[in-house]
Amino acid sequence: MAEAVTGREFARLEGCDEKQVRRALARGLLVADAEGKLDPAQVGSGWRKPRADSKEAPPKAPAAPRAKKAADTGADKARAPKNVRTPAKAEPEAVDGVPVVQSADGASLKRAVAHKEDYAGRLKELEYRQRAGEVISLELAKQVLFTEFRAARDAWLNWPTRYAALIAAELGIEEADRLAETLTTYVHKQLASLGEPSGQFRKG
Repeated sequence: MAEAVTGREFARLEGCDEKQVRRALARGLLVADAEGKLDPAQVGSGWRKPRADSKEAPPKAPAAPRAKKAADTGADKARAPKNVRTPAKAEPEAVDGVPVVQSADGASLKRAVAHKEDYAGRLKELEYRQRAGEVISLELAKQVLFTEFRAARDAWLNWPTRYAALIAAELGIEEADRLAETLTTYVHKQLASLGEPSGQFRKG
């Protein structure tokens, strides 16, 4: 007969907890000697199995994991396309009339907004300078220059008849009418070389 062992050593041999050994001793499933030691021959004797009349039910086996739905199976994942990017939100073609160049990072929209703000600031500055009398509109400038050119042209056309007699008197020329005709001819040639006022401004 093997030498008796303590409850702790018995639990180690059985591969269980020492509390289970104490409970089994209290229920009479295991037998100890006068010193409270157990015979190693009881190891594996089935004392851990519940009796037929015992109220303790055997521990339930862990439930098998449920099968995944078809949507989560590897087959469906294999059918799913890879590297599919979500389409980026379409940018507007223009912001308040300012064209927007399409780009993936949205930088073009920022540039359009900045351009719009810069344009609004320049417009306000121009309106202020117009009200202050620092600048005038292009149409008004054209009208003023055209009017001044025509006035100068008319003055030159009237100049020969107005001053021919005075020039003839100073120079001692008797034929003042002929002098006026000669002066008129050269004045017309000079005006013709200058051309007619068009009111157009050259760029640059």
